[in-house]
Amino acid sequence: MKVIYLASPYSHPDEQVRESRYLEAVDACHDIINLGHCPFSPIVHSHPIALRHGSGLGFDSWMKIDFEMICRCDELWILNIEGYDESEGVAKEKQYALIKGLPVSDFFPKRILEEYGY
Repeated sequence: MKVIYLASPYSHPDEQVRESRYLEAVDACHDIINLGHCPFSPIVHSHPIALRHGSGLGFDSWMKIDFEMICRCDELWILNIEGYDESEGVAKEKQYALIKGLPVSDFFPKRILEEYGY
């Protein structure tokens, strides 16, 4: 069983987009569990904290936590959903994982794969 760090976009001015991205990450974690791995998603972990306590932690504070978790994972997978290729956080997580020597892969949500017949 590998520990997978799931990088995915989150920040957006529209609260509904953030909620949708959170739910996409939750579903992806479920898919990763079904593949026999242990996922860690900073979005799944931090979204409820931000909702309950406000977004008091800034981007840099969250990235420190994320970098620490990357060091404890076996691989980094990038959730290919809308905004992943524009996300500053995803880009920094990917760069950090590569510096640390972790394999980095794209991960497509099950619903997208099903849409394309996979």
